Amino acid sequence: MWKRHARTISITLVAAGVAVAWGCAIAAHRSLGALAWGVYLGGLLALVGVFLASRREKSAAEVELEKLRKALDRDRGELDKRRREMQNFTDSAEAALEKQGQLIDRRERELAQKLIVFHEWLEFPQPVGKEASQSQEDVAELTKKDRQVLELLDRSAKQIYENIRNNKYSPTGEFEPKLVRREAEQIAIAVARVYRPGSENPLLETSIDQLLRAAGRTSLHLLVVLDRMPLGVKEYNFNSLYWYVRHATRAYGAYKTAEPYMPYFNGAYYLSRFAMGASPWTLAAWRLVSELSTRGAKKLATHWFNRHATSLVYDVVRVLGFEVAGIFGGDFRHRDAGWIYGAELTELISRFPLSRDALSHGLKEVGSLQVRNEYDRLFLYQCLAAHASAQPGRFQAALHLTPGERRAIAQRLEKFFRAFIHGKTDERTAAWRAEVEQRLVVKLDLEAHPVPTTLESQRRDAIRSLASFLLAVKEREPEELADLLGKTPLFREHPADDRKKLLEELQEAPPFFYEQPDLDPSSPLAKKYLDDLARLAVRVTPYDVPSDELLDDVAAYLRADAKEFQRNLDAQREELLQERSRRAPVGNLSPGAVKAILHDLEPEERLSFLYGDASLDWPRGAHTGPYSQGEMWLVGREARLALWHVADNGAAAVIWIGGRDVSFQRLRGYFSDDLLLRGGEWKIDFAPLPEAIRLSGQMGRRWEPHFHPLLDFCRQPG
Repeated sequence: MWKRHARTISITLVAAGVAVAWGCAIAAHRSLGALAWGVYLGGLLALVGVFLASRREKSAAEVELEKLRKALDRDRGELDKRRREMQNFTDSAEAALEKQGQLIDRRERELAQKLIVFHEWLEFPQPVGKEASQSQEDVAELTKKDRQVLELLDRSAKQIYENIRNNKYSPTGEFEPKLVRREAEQIAIAVARVYRPGSENPLLETSIDQLLRAAGRTSLHLLVVLDRMPLGVKEYNFNSLYWYVRHATRAYGAYKTAEPYMPYFNGAYYLSRFAMGASPWTLAAWRLVSELSTRGAKKLATHWFNRHATSLVYDVVRVLGFEVAGIFGGDFRHRDAGWIYGAELTELISRFPLSRDALSHGLKEVGSLQVRNEYDRLFLYQCLAAHASAQPGRFQAALHLTPGERRAIAQRLEKFFRAFIHGKTDERTAAWRAEVEQRLVVKLDLEAHPVPTTLESQRRDAIRSLASFLLAVKEREPEELADLLGKTPLFREHPADDRKKLLEELQEAPPFFYEQPDLDPSSPLAKKYLDDLARLAVRVTPYDVPSDELLDDVAAYLRADAKEFQRNLDAQREELLQERSRRAPVGNLSPGAVKAILHDLEPEERLSFLYGDASLDWPRGAHTGPYSQGEMWLVGREARLALWHVADNGAAAVIWIGGRDVSFQRLRGYFSDDLLLRGGEWKIDFAPLPEAIRLSGQMGRRWEPHFHPLLDFCRQPG
């Protein structure tokens, strides 16, 4: 480093010496005189000499080194420039990649959604019917096999019902799922062999794609079935669900008893019982919700829960059988009256201007349909929302459905057309009508029916309405109409020569939808009709169908006094309960108690005794809750006792049940002796529970004769 700077230092020292000499010469200019100029000249020559000496030629190494130094400086500058450019490129690349990543994520989500929709649409009807190229003989053969499958599933459900009752699936006291799996496998194989009779093991001949799709559809359909169950049944585990169903089957005792509450899949029943969404007489809501929400009775709901549990057996068998039939039977799910009606309904609505009424009631109709696949219901919903048609012409209704089914569809379409379709120009109506008649091979009657004018025609219309009430609401069979209608004054007043003809017409073409009669509200026939309707509603089983609210709708339709009609219903129920009571006066019961106790009775069961003025003996300081108000009745039946509490608002509920193991005690008083009952099972959530039930004696009447029916019940061996 010293060598590098030696020349620079030498030049600097010479320049400094010259500067010092010049400074001294200037300071002593007068003393030196002319010699000062010599000093100046000498200094100048020294500087020139130093300058000339510094201009010597650089060596080759120094020149090369200087070049290298400059090149290095340039490279460093270029490198810094490249580094800045690279950083800018990296930043822009990261931003671009992030943007592309977000775009890819969005496209992936869109693709996944489209894939889901694609899989869903694979479940919907194909653009061209699969059987379009088949001959009529082949289609008829498929339809025949479909009916064989329905009969097979009905027999299988009955057998499973009996197996549950006989404890076949829990022989050791514990539920064994493998026995149920084996039963399900046998049903699946039996259904598959209907369509492929020569196959050894048809289940092994299906593709993985078919099995997985069938499993998905089965899961969806079973979720819908469980959603229709009361309370939180769908949250049960398999063991709890089995015992729930077993309890219900034992409660009913025989499949025939529960069969009226099973869904029907033969003939026009299949359509009529489920395609009633526009009518107030739908299947489920008015049975459970109205009774539980307005009455709040635990025991009142027992039969309802049991019916649902027994129908669950049929529903599960149906879902399994339908999916197998869909795999081996082609377009099985669309060879069905419910689906054909839904498709025709979407076609009807799409052919006319859309209105709120048409859309609203169309959605209700589709929601109440019993379809063989829940994806079909979704498809019908989408068609209604888009004001599009499901194209019913693809499904050959004339070949698949019976005349009764096609006639029922035509009648329902006529009703919907008259009630909810707007913009009915002659051109639109004629075009739609011609196509429907061609598809269903049934003539449509789209004209508004005038009110019958003669007394006989009005009475005929009222009798037909009562018949539709028995079939659609009470779910009775057409063969029972003669006996049930024969007990009504309205039918007995009808001319004898026309009764037989009318019954034959009702049995040949049953009115599967409830039809309100076209009667003049001021006519005497209107009151007679309502009296007969109240009588049938109260006396024809099931007793808890329909609810009073729906009967009130009919009374309002005919402009009858609502309170008077309700009094008529209450009187009918009290009369029936009195007939069902051996020696128990029921005149003091409130209407809510009469209704609750009557609904609680089995069809052939009778009341043994009935005691009012009951109360509860609580431990000292116990909380009595709502049971310190209202009335209590002890109801005695053949094998058990029940204590009913009827609140001030009419809500009735069983709060205690006892058998022959209950004990009694005579409690003596000044004017009358009371009776205390202990034991039994309390149905209330309280702590502590009541100690006993107190029944008040009657003044002027001996204790033993007054309580003799109850004492006799308690003294009999269990």
